[in-house]
Parts: sequence; structure tokens; C-alpha cells
Amino acid sequence: MVAGFEQALPANATMVADLPGLFDPAKARESAADMIEAHPDLDYVFVANEEMALGARQVFDAAGADVRIVTVNGTDEGLQAVGRAPLRPVATPPRTWGGWRYGTVSG
Repeated sequence: MVAGFEQALPANATMVADLPGLFDPAKARESAADMIEAHPDLDYVFVANEEMALGARQVFDAAGADVRIVTVNGTDEGLQAVGRAPLRPVATPPRTWGGWRYGTVSG
């Protein structure tokens, strides 16, 4: 999953972190907190499912960080959350993200 996301990014996108989420929203919150503390200029995060993305979103919002989250899986809860707070969808194709700093929270 993460490898496919990374392969779609342009060469000038820089990965600054790859932390575990273990498909657990609590662990994803912990990883998101570590990530934003170490990389306050983070632009995007790829998160391996919506439940973890919702946890990460809470952390980024609480930190006042405007981090966009890309997620996959299409779980019922995730699909219901897309398009409303706290999970904001990302419509920008990865090929246009040149120069962005990003991280991943993986299962």
C-alpha cells in the first residue's frame, strides 16, 4: 500500500517519516504526534486506513497543523467521514505534489 503511494509521487517529493499505526487509531494518534513534533512543516500524510486517519486528523488539528491526509480502504466509517470534519478528502493527484514533505502511518 505505502509502496504504491510512494511510486506515484514525483522524485522531488520528500518522505520525512514512516511510522507505525498498527491499524489502531490510538497508535496512529501517537505516531501522528511524533511526526508533527519532528516535522512541523509536514504537508501530506499517507495513512493506511480511515480509522487511523481519523485519529491522526485529531492530532494534526489539535496542533494547528494543516496536514492533508491521503487514506485507503473505504471502510463504512471512513466513507461516512470523507467530506466532513474531521476527515477532509484530498482530491489533488499525487503527480502534482512536487516539493511537498510527506510521511506515512502504516499498518
